[in-house]
Amino acid sequence: MSDKMIASEALYGFAGWLTSRDCEVTASSHHDAAIWAELVGAFIEENKLVQPRDGWEHNLTHPSGECSGRVITSFEKDIISVLDELKQVLLSKNKKYGNSAL
Repeated sequence: MSDKMIASEALYGFAGWLTSRDCEVTASSHHDAAIWAELVGAFIEENKLVQPRDGWEHNLTHPSGECSGRVITSFEKDIISVLDELKQVLLSKNKKYGNSAL
């Protein structure tokens, strides 16, 4: 671990990086985990964190594997839909006019 970052900061930082990326990554027990190993490796390297020790997985205690159960409201779904449409319009204008600012 870097002397400038503690474990909880790295976890929040990794989650923040994942949620600010343009591309989506799906995670569950039904999906390939290789991309997650690559993302974790990239984050460790970028932040100059120490690689995990041998047997690190034996030091973990995992929260429940159950889903949180939070349901997205219809209002939230509508907002997401509008934002997706806006994104598509902006991307098409970017391609048409070559505006690299978008």
